[in-house]
Amino acid sequence: MKIPFNKVTINGGADSSSFIAKKIPAITISAVGNGWEKILHSSKDRLSSVNQVSVYVGYRLALALVADLCDLPCSVSRK
Repeated sequence: MKIPFNKVTINGGADSSSFIAKKIPAITISAVGNGWEKILHSSKDRLSSVNQVSVYVGYRLALALVADLCDLPCSVSRK
C-alpha cells in the first residue's frame, strides 16, 4: 500500500496520548495535514475542506493495521 506520509503535531494531545502516558502502545492515524489548526473550529471547518481521498486512505490503512493486529497473539503486545 503506497500511502503518502506526513508527520503532524497535534497540540493538546491526541486520543492516543493517555494510552502512551500509561505505557500502552498506541498510534494516532489522522487525515489532517499541515495547517489543520487554521481550519478546525473556524469558519473554514466544513465538509468542502475535507480531503475525502485522504480520509479514505487513512481508513484503509487503519483497517489493514487492525486486521494484522488481530492475527497476532496477545503476548506480542504485552511486556
